[in-house]
Amino acid sequence: MKFAKTFQKVLSEETLPPEWVDKAIQYKALKKIINKTVTELESVGVSRDEMTIDYEISKLQRRMRPVLRMNVSPLAESLIKGKLDSLGYKYNIKPLQTQETEDLDEVLEETDELQNERLVSSLHSDSGTINNDDVTPNKSESTLSSQTSAPPSMVKDSSVYKEPALPTIIHEIDDDESFLDQASVQTSIVASVADYLSTPLAREPTSVSVSSLMTALNPFDDKPFYEITVSLHEDAKFFQTLYEEIEALNDFSDERENEIMQWVEKIASIVAHASSPDVKKNDLYVWRQIFQIYIDSQIFFSTIERSAGANSNAVSRIRYGKFLEKIEEEQLVTRFKQKESLAGFMEFKELNESILKVANFQTMNIMAISKILKKFDKRTHFKSKQMFPELIQRSEQLNILQNSMGRDLCTIMTNRLLNIVPQVEDYTCPICCSVAYKPIRLNCGHLFCVRCLVKLQRKGEDRCPLCRQDVVMKADEGNLDVSLMEYLKLYFPKEVKIKQAENEKEIFKEQFGSVVDPDAKACVIV
Repeated sequence: MKFAKTFQKVLSEETLPPEWVDKAIQYKALKKIINKTVTELESVGVSRDEMTIDYEISKLQRRMRPVLRMNVSPLAESLIKGKLDSLGYKYNIKPLQTQETEDLDEVLEETDELQNERLVSSLHSDSGTINNDDVTPNKSESTLSSQTSAPPSMVKDSSVYKEPALPTIIHEIDDDESFLDQASVQTSIVASVADYLSTPLAREPTSVSVSSLMTALNPFDDKPFYEITVSLHEDAKFFQTLYEEIEALNDFSDERENEIMQWVEKIASIVAHASSPDVKKNDLYVWRQIFQIYIDSQIFFSTIERSAGANSNAVSRIRYGKFLEKIEEEQLVTRFKQKESLAGFMEFKELNESILKVANFQTMNIMAISKILKKFDKRTHFKSKQMFPELIQRSEQLNILQNSMGRDLCTIMTNRLLNIVPQVEDYTCPICCSVAYKPIRLNCGHLFCVRCLVKLQRKGEDRCPLCRQDVVMKADEGNLDVSLMEYLKLYFPKEVKIKQAENEKEIFKEQFGSVVDPDAKACVIV
């Protein structure tokens, strides 16, 4: 199936809002503009096989300005110029190198000298020694020779030089003894030499322009002599349309990000009230378990080393489905005690599904941008993706999950909700791995529960287990973090209760372990 049909099918199957569809890349319309661009190039005579083409794209403020430069031969220059004039295009033509004409003049002068030397040498070989005075024609002889048409061998070509046929004429005359006497032959030779020397071999440097020289020398020469610069219409329309659509998609991304931020705040408000410790029947532990499963699912971003970073849309959808299955398996939704908790969970589901929908919509548009640029380059033989990387860079920033704003958004969403429902893993003692009840904060800043710190001091361990600073033996009751202790009692009442029971049992063992076994079953009096 062609991408254009696939693209339209995805847009229709995603049940996207109409305003989303209107902001999608208009793939079919851009394809039509590409066809018009190809037709336009053909109409002005652009051919990569017959000329050197340079294509550049620049941006002035918010306007795209593609420019086509063609290095063409004199004949192609004449043809293209006529087509551009008939179509009403604005263009500029300039010679590629003026140095070429200077080199050409030197070549022509050297050719003249070489021709004269060959002619004199030929005459010496066939008729003996000829004085220079004899070679130079007088006025009457010049007039006579100018009235006589030169033989084809005397016509000079700028690209190919042909030797004059004077020796052949002389031999023919010598063979026919009854035709002329020796004097007549001599006169004929002088006349031919005069006619040859009177033929112009080069232009007057001051009377003919560079363009006329090049054209006159050989209008069919394929060597590029001119650079034609022109701004076409359809390719400018293509890039301007594509640029504006990408800008609209960037605005769309900003709108969705702001919308998601407001959504997160709304959910945070619901969860904060439903899980507040001040509420008698709160859903603190249910929400904590839901968010823990959510974090472990790593739906949008992975922290695993080999696959760290943003997940693809397909992976995100699979992981989100597993997250919902886990919630259903644990029957967490049925454990809600507050009605607003159920409403908050439905909002949370809708938020994640909206993020997935936005990410998929933007991914399809990114693919459409890449494919339409590839099609443009294929049809026109240009390299727009290399010449104007800004389009690619801006299109790659569209995906809400792939750009930096998307990562920040998910971080804010996670942190905002986790601050409302804190996780016990953030407040555990690094030694016993249980909640750090009666937390002792050492001078180095690290936190331990009081029982583990007492054990370290009894062993005479002065170094912090984490940073190895000598701070353990200096700790006393002043290092107790009272505010954190109250916070732990408020948000982790079950964990604190278990920790207190473990501490009391351990203290009892230390004091009466040799007499009474605290793990033994209690006596029953009947």
